[in-house]
Amino acid sequence: MENNTGIRIVVTGLLTPFIMVLFIPIWLYFAFASGYTATCIWEWFIVPQGAPVLPWKFFAAVMILLGLSKLKLTRAEPEDTRNTATKVSQFVGIMLAPWFSLLAAWVIK
Repeated sequence: MENNTGIRIVVTGLLTPFIMVLFIPIWLYFAFASGYTATCIWEWFIVPQGAPVLPWKFFAAVMILLGLSKLKLTRAEPEDTRNTATKVSQFVGIMLAPWFSLLAAWVIK
């Protein structure tokens, strides 16, 4: 088996800035999508009980804070053994999770 360490370093060096640039819009998308979902669920289930209406910006900020609280810093992660299809499907699932939650809440409503 060949040692591809040099190629991995070059590819990682080229992809890291691209991934960092994509991270912020994806993070904001998830915060706003989750905030919108939380706003709808709040208005459907909590406001009728007498609670005040809260704007989606409030819930987006809460989702950002929750996202920050879930961040963990690790020194070295073991090599990821998942194949590309698994990684893509997990990413798509994470991106669609707020909308599936909203759909489930709408069905319950």
